[in-house]
Amino acid sequence: MKNKKLCTLFDSNYLPLGLTLYSSLVEHFQDFHLWILALDDKCYSKLNELKLPNVTVLSLKDVEDEGVLVAKGNRTWQEYCWTLSPVLPSYVLEKNPEIDHIIYLDADLFFYSSPQPIFDEIANHSIMIIPHRFPERLKHLEVNGIFNVQMMFFRRDENGLACLKLWREQCLDWCYYISEPDRMGDQKYLDKWPSLYKNVLILKNIGAGVAMWNLEQYPLTEVGGQLRVAGTPLIFYHFHQYKYFSGGYFTCNFIVYNHDASYLAVYRKYVKRMNRMEKKYNLECKKLTLQETISTKMTNQDFHHYHKGFDMALLYLAKFVTRLLSNVFIHRVLRKVFKK
Repeated sequence: MKNKKLCTLFDSNYLPLGLTLYSSLVEHFQDFHLWILALDDKCYSKLNELKLPNVTVLSLKDVEDEGVLVAKGNRTWQEYCWTLSPVLPSYVLEKNPEIDHIIYLDADLFFYSSPQPIFDEIANHSIMIIPHRFPERLKHLEVNGIFNVQMMFFRRDENGLACLKLWREQCLDWCYYISEPDRMGDQKYLDKWPSLYKNVLILKNIGAGVAMWNLEQYPLTEVGGQLRVAGTPLIFYHFHQYKYFSGGYFTCNFIVYNHDASYLAVYRKYVKRMNRMEKKYNLECKKLTLQETISTKMTNQDFHHYHKGFDMALLYLAKFVTRLLSNVFIHRVLRKVFKK
């Protein structure tokens, strides 16, 4: 499959993530075109200013027909963003009749190696979806969906178009952060696709769709500079519940899923690239003061810097300050300092 047709969506808060995803596409996809739906004016202006190669920038006005606007008025912003997941690929196929497929990507993905094994699996399939692959202890989370929207493939054929059409209609009608037997946001609708449509591929390659909810099943190793999960090349990772701070600081929230720090190597490469994007494109990212940096490191075990040595130094500094705070007199003085 040559010249992959891709689409994603994000607002100005997600610009660092979206541009970091783009940089990984440039590195590993080579021949592609990406449609980006900018979810606010600031994001739209910035993307047009950058004039990124192989990118078409869309605004909300481009995709907001009457039905989409009705949906926009009866749900939260997060729910509306989910609603747009099928709206965007539907729009791209409608406006570009010459293309034979569309691939939707979440903006918080990053590709570490060639996606060719994914496309080898897709072959002549009409639809491709990726399961969460929850370990046994997290199987209860399947109540929110067996599959994750993160990356999906739709071919312009009877099955692919019918699937995308119905999904769009369903999300416009109901797309809320409420768990019901047959629906939850935009995601749980996917559960029925393997039985509703022919020629649906449930991707088997475990290197695609690694995330906090399944990583404990896949020991991480590095071979010749390439990250591998259970021996399989890591193709892309989904940075769910991740937050970036200016200068290369980040939170990964491993504690939410009771994980240790074994996957920090995956995050450090991602954040290092994001730090480069921040500088290259002069992005506005949240800045932390020295006091905020140290106090956050003291209280959040999932707060790090991408540079391992710097992160260790920061940890020792945080521990030193913690010991100082155990002294009643110094504690009073430092409390005043950190409150400023």
